[in-house]
Amino acid sequence: LFVSHNLAAVAALTRRGIVLKGGRLIYDGPIDNAIAQYSASLSKGKAARDWGRGHNSAIISAELLDAHGQPTDIYEPGTPFKFQVEVETTNMPGLGLEFHLRDANNLPVAFYSSSIFSQTPLPSEGRHICRLSLQPLFLASGEYSFDISTNSLTIIVDHGVANAIPFRVAASSPGGIAYDFKQSLGHGVLAMQLASPLRIEPASSEPA
Repeated sequence: LFVSHNLAAVAALTRRGIVLKGGRLIYDGPIDNAIAQYSASLSKGKAARDWGRGHNSAIISAELLDAHGQPTDIYEPGTPFKFQVEVETTNMPGLGLEFHLRDANNLPVAFYSSSIFSQTPLPSEGRHICRLSLQPLFLASGEYSFDISTNSLTIIVDHGVANAIPFRVAASSPGGIAYDFKQSLGHGVLAMQLASPLRIEPASSEPA
């Protein structure tokens, strides 16, 4: 029997897990599903927010989605970021969506712009559901958020929402080892992984 809140160690050392909540058994099964159930049980409900609007657009809602397309506030390192954003535009061509990923200290980590990187502007008028998937990052465990904004001419913010999508990484285990790579360790927020196997060879003993 192994009891721990270190999800990286749990994933590396066990094959089956049980999850308790309030002293009641809520899951018993394969460890990957147990970790997902445990993480979901810790998720906080989102407080209602009035995001207002800009001159020519309004971000109505924004969600981080899990692998099944359901809203979540847990990100699994090394998997694509999937989003659904509802936007309303009013006769302003060329607006783009921008995402700023920030860490627990509100420092910038990554950036995406639909108008700069994808050259895909929003429709000029109406209410629209935007779905997008961004490349995976192997983030350290901890708290994060995405700021989202609509921008015209790539530089002028029309409507910006700070901390629009708060989320957390419950555990980060590069290579599946029994180790939790945390933001609080101070090594940064991205784990770099090998592109090919590490090679270690004897150094030549011959004189130069």
